[in-house]
Amino acid sequence: REAFCAALVLACSNTAFYFSRHLFPYDASIALTLAALLVAAGSEGKVRSVAAGLLAGAAFHVYNAYWYLLPLVVLIRFFRESRNCQNRGDACVTLASEVVAVALPYSLGLWFFGPAFLQSTVMYGRSVVQGLYREGWSLPGEYLWHSEGFFGLVAILLPITFWLRSRIRKIQPVPGRVVVLSATVLGIWLLWTVMSTSAHLFVLNARTVKPIVPLLCILSGWGLASWTQVNSRAGWIGGALLVTLSLFNIVPHYWRVFPREFEATALGQVGNPKRTATVTGSYFGAAPSPVTNPDYALVNAHYLYPVRSPAEPPAGETVLSAAHPLEYPPYQYDGFTPRQREILRTTDIRMRLVHLSKPSLVPDLPPANLQSVNEDWPDGFDSEAGNARMATP
Repeated sequence: REAFCAALVLACSNTAFYFSRHLFPYDASIALTLAALLVAAGSEGKVRSVAAGLLAGAAFHVYNAYWYLLPLVVLIRFFRESRNCQNRGDACVTLASEVVAVALPYSLGLWFFGPAFLQSTVMYGRSVVQGLYREGWSLPGEYLWHSEGFFGLVAILLPITFWLRSRIRKIQPVPGRVVVLSATVLGIWLLWTVMSTSAHLFVLNARTVKPIVPLLCILSGWGLASWTQVNSRAGWIGGALLVTLSLFNIVPHYWRVFPREFEATALGQVGNPKRTATVTGSYFGAAPSPVTNPDYALVNAHYLYPVRSPAEPPAGETVLSAAHPLEYPPYQYDGFTPRQREILRTTDIRMRLVHLSKPSLVPDLPPANLQSVNEDWPDGFDSEAGNARMATP
């Protein structure tokens, strides 16, 4: 019952759903972590302990930004349902297996490529600074609200209200696994705050927050299953409410259009037009093939990153338009600073194909000073002042 309810909540989770359309390693790493947790929660034995550690190590190497999940596998192995002295030994074996699984690939890299391998690894880790360190404590809650909304609120209230009921009536003690998962989620949030806001070691983004969603879904599944067991009507109402609220989050994705799709449609209608944007500072990438129809311009038909300031759209008749993916708030929490998010929310960033009224006034691409420069890219610190100085189109 509990497993079914947890699967139902995860299936309804908007965060899990919308990320699945993108070919990123995040879900693969999370899947390996969940497999490690499943193995770790099972019966005692050294083979199972080693397998859990190796799976956790594999999850780390698929996407190493999720390093903070490694201790959870050891904790689950230690606090699993069968309490006995064997747990301590099994947890130590799991920890040792994780260390080996994490260290072995790095050792091989050091053996074949020397210190330059580790140096490049460290440099890459330090280069991931899209966003602001100071948002480490607030971004997870803000992002999850925009992504999950009222569905997420109901999902998290299910286990909280059942726990309160158990405490008040002094019945049905909370299982150890639920306590461990709850403490882990709170511990991860505290770790994010310390490592980002205080220590300035990494910047939080939506992709960094994503791994706690399955953990929250497991906790919510326990709450829903528990309510169903003590009060079937309350359980059914809770489940139906979750499914209904999830549809408001999920259904709009089926009509979402991405820049390459929009560009392909526009090129099929008018050939290769000019390119421009309603924000300055965005990176256009390599110059496209030569313009074959200078009477038209594609507006915002690319990933708008970074963002410096609003810009006026070209004058003309809009013959084709679609909402830009970045109008969807959860996408704004991967790499954008608060000021950049504000620009995206207050500027008309629709993708458009415009029949220009004065083609000669619109260049094939925006001039270099209106495209991305080094000062436009977030550096992890409060670079808002530097970006503001650049906002002079």
